[in-house]
Amino acid sequence: MYGLIIYGMNLFLMGMFFMLMGMYMYMYKMMLIMEWTILVLSGMKFNYMIYLDYMGLMYMSVVLIISFFIMLYSMDYMEGDMYISRFKYLLLLFIFSMCLMILSPSILSILLGWDGLGLISYCLVIYYQNKNAYNSGMLTILCNRLGDVGLLMLISMNSFLGSWNLMLYSMSLMMMIFMLIAMITKSAQLPFSAWLPAAMTAPTPISSLVHSSTLVTAGVYLLIRYNKFILVEVKSYIIIISSLTMFMAGLMANYEYNLKKIIALSTLSQLGFMMSILGMGLVSLGFYHLLIHAFFKSLMFMCVGGYIHTSLGNQDLRKFKGVLNMTPLKSIVFIFSFFNLSGFPFFSGFYSKDLILEFMMVSDINKLMIYILMISTILTVNYTIRVIKLFFNFNMMVFSYQYMGDGKFMIFCKFIMMLLVIFLGYVYLNLVNYYICMMTIMDKVSLMMLYMLSWVISSSFFYSQKSKMNFKYLEFIMSMFYSIFFFKVIYLNFLKFMLMYDKFNEKWLDKMLGVNFKKMFYLQKLYPYMNNWVYSIHMMKLMKLYSILLMYFLFMYN
Repeated sequence: MYGLIIYGMNLFLMGMFFMLMGMYMYMYKMMLIMEWTILVLSGMKFNYMIYLDYMGLMYMSVVLIISFFIMLYSMDYMEGDMYISRFKYLLLLFIFSMCLMILSPSILSILLGWDGLGLISYCLVIYYQNKNAYNSGMLTILCNRLGDVGLLMLISMNSFLGSWNLMLYSMSLMMMIFMLIAMITKSAQLPFSAWLPAAMTAPTPISSLVHSSTLVTAGVYLLIRYNKFILVEVKSYIIIISSLTMFMAGLMANYEYNLKKIIALSTLSQLGFMMSILGMGLVSLGFYHLLIHAFFKSLMFMCVGGYIHTSLGNQDLRKFKGVLNMTPLKSIVFIFSFFNLSGFPFFSGFYSKDLILEFMMVSDINKLMIYILMISTILTVNYTIRVIKLFFNFNMMVFSYQYMGDGKFMIFCKFIMMLLVIFLGYVYLNLVNYYICMMTIMDKVSLMMLYMLSWVISSSFFYSQKSKMNFKYLEFIMSMFYSIFFFKVIYLNFLKFMLMYDKFNEKWLDKMLGVNFKKMFYLQKLYPYMNNWVYSIHMMKLMKLYSILLMYFLFMYN
């Protein structure tokens, strides 16, 4: 058990070293490229490349520092678990796979970390080994394998160039599409969003690491790296997909009552927010928000894990009403993390969100996308206020909260992370190469009006009994349509269709092709001296079938 502390301290020291090294490289505008030739085959060089700049080092330092706090947190959360050694090694392999993906720009070496993340995430999602965990793990790995197909197609297309380093060559449109598929599947954008809430069956420390800085942010980091090489036309599709993802996740979170899934949907919303900013070409702002989001999202999951741990596994938000009265300090830390999520002044989330919204309002993209992103921001503030108001609702306490007390490691991690969340936004602000936005007074005031409008909507629409009576049919339709069940139905029907196609294809080919081939070869083998007319009949059947297939394909392609 204490091996987690030793590994965590090593990760923390490495993270601090990489942070100082990243700041040094940022100050002196340095970068370092190291390359090893592993194999040369038919003119193709299989190289392993390490690309060190301030972005990669700063992001890897964030991953390692958060991993240190999560390992300390797991000392109390996973206490008494029978398979703690398996948990420890899976966690270390998960961190190692993410570091492999961060350090190398080559598609071959990215695939090592990419596949490692997908495989180990499956092992962690099914950690508790029940039916729900198995279903969620299968959905997770199937969706992620679609993104792996995009990377494999990129590798096959780059084999004609003799190198797999995409930073040295310009990408064609087809290569950009395959990279886009890989990014949106790993970062759970539409229509591949169903696996992210389903992955909540993993232990809460794993959810904290996955949703803050590792698995789901891998696609965002890949888009940061190759943003300059992607055409504007492809970026416009990225903006459309990510803005719709943010809007969908905000609506779902407003109707969800599972506290852990609300935070998972907030991760989905923030991923759409970051992808939309990167689609506009604002790389430094997207990277800045990625760093800030990693810290406050891991803090949110730590707080939720504390509630689940001390309330005997309860995750229903309605049963936490009035919990502020019982655990005031823990609830204040949790509310601080939600303030960062909504961009409340002057927390860390405010610095990144305010800059992003300002640049968004003066950008020249489609106004419809700007309106969707603004409404999605309102929905983010809306479900933040919804959760906070339930915590302050002392009149409707329906759950006897059995407070068993947090362990000393859990308390230490949450309070240190709270201090980091408060101050790191201002510290990391110097990493952003932003220009002054020339905005009018009305544009400036409109950002504050977003918060006021969110407060009015959450107070009048969702919590007024009169409003609930007036809008009960609308609420029912919205909650059903935007539930996670809706996306599971789509995936299940799609899988059923694929199974039907597979069975039809197998039976048809066996009936029409395989039987004739078998008869022909058996006749030729068993009766070598018989007349040729039996053999000729089966050959004529086979030629007739091939002629029908040829006519069908000619008709389709003409």
